[in-house]
Amino acid sequence: MADTVGYSDSVSFTFPDWQALTFAVDCTGKRAVLAVQKWLAVVNIESEQGGECKALRKLAKLNKYEIKAAQWCPHVKQLNYLASTSQEKLEVWDIEAERSPLLCSFKAQIRPVTDISWSCAEPDLLATCAVDTLFNVWDIRDTKRAKASFRSTAGASLVQWNRVNGSLLASAHDSELRIWDLRKPSTALGYITAHTSRIHDIDWSFRDENVLTSCSHDSTIKFWEIGSENPSPREPVAAIKIGAQPIWRARNYPAGNGVAMVFVPALHAGENRVLLWGRHNSSSPVVALSGHTEPVLELAWRRFREEWQLVSLSRDHSLRVWRLNEQIAQQLGQATVDPSAAREESLTSTLVPIIRVPEEETSFNNGPPPRHLATPTPTPSPSPPPPSVPMASPAAPHHQYSPKLLTLMQEFTLFKSDPPNLELERTDASQRSCTVKVQQGVHLVRLSISFPSHYPYGAAPSFNFDRNGTTIDITSQQELNQVVACACMHSSSAHL
Repeated sequence: MADTVGYSDSVSFTFPDWQALTFAVDCTGKRAVLAVQKWLAVVNIESEQGGECKALRKLAKLNKYEIKAAQWCPHVKQLNYLASTSQEKLEVWDIEAERSPLLCSFKAQIRPVTDISWSCAEPDLLATCAVDTLFNVWDIRDTKRAKASFRSTAGASLVQWNRVNGSLLASAHDSELRIWDLRKPSTALGYITAHTSRIHDIDWSFRDENVLTSCSHDSTIKFWEIGSENPSPREPVAAIKIGAQPIWRARNYPAGNGVAMVFVPALHAGENRVLLWGRHNSSSPVVALSGHTEPVLELAWRRFREEWQLVSLSRDHSLRVWRLNEQIAQQLGQATVDPSAAREESLTSTLVPIIRVPEEETSFNNGPPPRHLATPTPTPSPSPPPPSVPMASPAAPHHQYSPKLLTLMQEFTLFKSDPPNLELERTDASQRSCTVKVQQGVHLVRLSISFPSHYPYGAAPSFNFDRNGTTIDITSQQELNQVVACACMHSSSAHL
């Protein structure tokens, strides 16, 4: 790796008086939480100039043990929630609560908790694991007992929820991987003899529910293809071997097929870089990110100001935020999107729920399905109509048909929230406008709709995204706006 290209386009946030052992970034990308021994510090990392961090809030624990893990809730609906662990306890906080930020604190495992993971489908579900051969799924609204428990013959050091499929989880047990189905917790769905030494990190793909990445003390990063027909693959689809240097973290690039990694800190004094690799080029890294003066402890990606940025925590008392230029992004597998070709894909990935759950029962113990896991699967239309999105529903309620045209107020009154993640937030018939909100997992779209005076006689509504209430990027907003406008013009022309 001597010929690896160096790169140092980063912003540094320092905290000279704190020694943070781990950190996490919230779903807005603006805040981070630092686990500083026996307390948590919430800091702002929004500035483009960096500087010394000042705690927006400090959260003191109720016991004497150090914090081993911390994670923000990935859902916009509960963006102020974060979870932390110390010994066998799990604590959930609401950082905006004025008097009592601690929502709940309970014994999550018999032995010390080794890892936690929020569900990307359900904002109230958390998974915990430990070396006591059992890991649990908890509903933070009722912590008297676990919602589901998974048992294995060996203790679990890591657990992570699938980012695309709300039913799947992965766990690491020494050098092996287990794949679990939330609906069938009695036995593992897949068993993978993944490495020859201890696994230090696992990470599901941001886009493909079947791809899982693992790294190990055996100096390899491996990419596994886990399908319903082969949940226990014997060989990875790709692998990166890095000499004899144990690998501590390997985090998938959200917009492509690359990975960011660091070596085990205790064994590599002087190796303070973060290396970015392309999945299908194992000969050398794409780039080495240089700037830290001590080993890197933790990595996380954040979506901020229309781009993916890498955040790293080091023993040098700093967080660094790395901006990747277009050339690096392309080498990590990020494709340049043609807006006209991406129009249909934009709809699917942004508004249609991204959590794909099989049609079988998704409940725990055959009870009613959780709120976000029971998403109805859309049925294909017999003839291909022009593209449309749920946000056009207020102007044309699909549950009732009448040859007589309705007034705008009547249409607002007849509005039905279908799918259930669509909400009509505001209506103003006098101003001929309304605001609708679509929320699914970490994605939030808020759209203001204005209806012209001669609507619907050949006149389509106009649409404007609320910049403060919409989390999708500008490109996706533009593509989505074109599709919505096209669909509404087609609908309104039917009344001519």
